[in-house]
Amino acid sequence: VERIHKKTGNKRLWVRGRIPGLSDLIAVEHSLQAAWHPCFNNNSGCSHICFITEDKKARCSCPIHLMLKSDKQTCSEPPTCAPDQFKCHSGTVQCIPMVWKCDYSSECEDNSDE
Repeated sequence: VERIHKKTGNKRLWVRGRIPGLSDLIAVEHSLQAAWHPCFNNNSGCSHICFITEDKKARCSCPIHLMLKSDKQTCSEPPTCAPDQFKCHSGTVQCIPMVWKCDYSSECEDNSDE
């Protein structure tokens, strides 16, 4: 990923490389009115990624290799479950017995076991 002045082509700067799973880049114009954006101040408390929802509220997210903790602001490494356990995608419940997966009863807060 490189950064460059979009009108002049000057000030080319390497930002980041070898990002697995990168699918999109969005170009934005610097705005003097950015202070209204919910993510403007302290990234709205998000540890990694902050974006705005349709109702103009801040929402935190994580890079592909991390998961959002129950505080909905902090990203952390996903839990490591035993081979006979299923790892829930998010929430406070992290690992459940594999036999509980697809049993028509949700044990994971995010329903990822169903």
